[in-house]
Order: sequence, then C-alpha cells, then structure tokens
Amino acid sequence: LAPSPEWRDSVEMLSTPLIRVNAENQWGPGIGVQEIDGTTTIWHWGINYPTYESLMLGQPETGNGLVVLMNGGPVMLTRGRARYAGLELAREIAARILPGGHGAYWHGIQ
Repeated sequence: LAPSPEWRDSVEMLSTPLIRVNAENQWGPGIGVQEIDGTTTIWHWGINYPTYESLMLGQPETGNGLVVLMNGGPVMLTRGRARYAGLELAREIAARILPGGHGAYWHGIQ
C-alpha cells in the first residue's frame, strides 16, 4: 500500500528543520529531527505524569516508524531520579525496528 500524497506532505512538513541544535539534531515544528549517517529520524517522546509514557519515531526515507503508548508512569528511585519503564521498553523496540544511530531522543531515558 503506497502512502498518500497527503501523508508525504505531512511527513515532509514535520521533518523540515527549523532550529539547529548541533551537528546531528534540529527542531522541526514541534518535533525533533535527527540526522545520523545519512538517515533522518523524526521523533518525540513524552511523560505525562503520573501514569503515561510515549515515544514516536519515524524515518521518512524508508517509511518505517513506530508509536509506543504505555500505561504506567515513572518509578521514583531517589529524589530527582526516576526509572521510566515504558520508555525503556520503547527504546528496546525501536532499536530492533529502526536501523541507524539513536541519540538525542534517548537523552534522559537511561
């Protein structure tokens, strides 16, 4: 099934960099745009306290992507330090599905 022209227009708009952060990372309209080794990945992750975590990744060139929505909030380990079990699981899934480097969108999900 081929993507519709509207889908391609939306992905092109989302993956258009607006603000450069560093050599690999930029911000598009509300979404991160990362380029590593010639692969562009658009991404966004979030933690909606107290009980939801989410991760969205997509690679426009291949059409591959994933969205992971998890019930279950962070577990506080110590003051100011938490474990994000849902995002950790999403990270493992993404590493198996999407090739290439994964960097900025893992910040804080260690």
